[in-house]
Amino acid sequence: MFLGYLLDTNERYKEAIKHYREVVRLNPGAVNGWYNLGRIYREQEMFPEAIGAFGKALQLQPDHGDAHLGLGVTFLDAEDIENSTRHLSKAREIFESRKQGVKAELARHQLSLLKGSRTKNSIQNK
Repeated sequence: MFLGYLLDTNERYKEAIKHYREVVRLNPGAVNGWYNLGRIYREQEMFPEAIGAFGKALQLQPDHGDAHLGLGVTFLDAEDIENSTRHLSKAREIFESRKQGVKAELARHQLSLLKGSRTKNSIQNK
């Protein structure tokens, strides 16, 4: 998986996706392979693919806080407020329980963007 990381950090996303697909093909239980695949898909705005990959990571490890965060942000990008709220809240809960303050704050920040989005939409709809 290190090769995927190197490809990703060098913005060689198509190659990184190909690598992570191969990782999860060879080892479907590779939680971090699914997570990294989801992360790159999200960065490339391939939202359905990202949702599927993050979802697979969560099937394998339901308390994977980063996968919940990634899924929440992906749903936010896809304007699915309900699912975004659910996953961002779960990410915040997981990070707080593990005393991962910076990540918990990131989840809280993303949730605050949702609240701002709801307010903006309700004002526009009046």
